[in-house]
Amino acid sequence: MTTIPVQVDRSASLRTVDDLMKRYDIRHIPVTENEKLIGVVCESDIRAISAIKEIDFDSQNVGLILTYKPYSVSPDMLVSEVAKQMLKEKFSCTVVVDKGKVTGIFTESDALKMLIDLFGG
Repeated sequence: MTTIPVQVDRSASLRTVDDLMKRYDIRHIPVTENEKLIGVVCESDIRAISAIKEIDFDSQNVGLILTYKPYSVSPDMLVSEVAKQMLKEKFSCTVVVDKGKVTGIFTESDALKMLIDLFGG
């Protein structure tokens, strides 16, 4: 899990989200409203919307493309259970929420890093 992940408020512009993804080399960003998780935006969402020439990345906010009510778990949930659910539902990430606050994110990349750690490399 990546603790204290980059996150944005729903009012953040698409440009801000795109810039954050590039700066931190990440593909998923939790989206909050009044500090509560409301969604997640993925790099694929940004790429898809960028193909629409009429979309102004500076004036449109992330609410336009985010996935509402993303898969989220508590920090004490077993990684194996999280991974099973992600595989079953074809989720590329899950957001870790503790007492209503985003505290982490677990992605396919995190799962692969765990495998490397387990099997050496």
